Amino acid sequence: MPRTHFLAFPLNPHPNQPFQSQSHQRFSTMRPSVLLRTICLLPLLLAFFAGGVAAARAPASSRGPLVGGWTPIANVNDAHVQELAAFAVSEHNKTQNDGSRLTLVRVVKAEQQVVAGTNYRLDLSVKDANGAAASYQAVVWEKPWQNFRQLTSFVRLSKT
Repeated sequence: MPRTHFLAFPLNPHPNQPFQSQSHQRFSTMRPSVLLRTICLLPLLLAFFAGGVAAARAPASSRGPLVGGWTPIANVNDAHVQELAAFAVSEHNKTQNDGSRLTLVRVVKAEQQVVAGTNYRLDLSVKDANGAAASYQAVVWEKPWQNFRQLTSFVRLSKT
């Protein structure tokens, strides 16, 4: 029995005209829209990559807070910083069984660290019940969307 071979493409129904497949016809009708999309997207892509290069070359100080790194808080008199400092001293006082209490004098320095929430590292000037001055460093962890705040560290820095 002889084998029959089939061609994978359709025969040209019009032998006097050049053969064009249906997919070629579809491509030629789509070509202007593809060209238009390319022309529209090219400036956007160039701007995106140029912005990425500019950000990579920007000094670290202009990039904003580094996730995981400590960033200084410029205004230590900010109401939120003062609230965190008062919270830190209050929480520390709750742990003192001997009745010795500290009173917040001022916030000397403040930094923040972005984690699962925000850590605030505060250098505090305080006075004890006898009026003696001391410096402490407190770390407060806060997640405001959960109404969560915790004193994670309260360490004496030096005698002042």
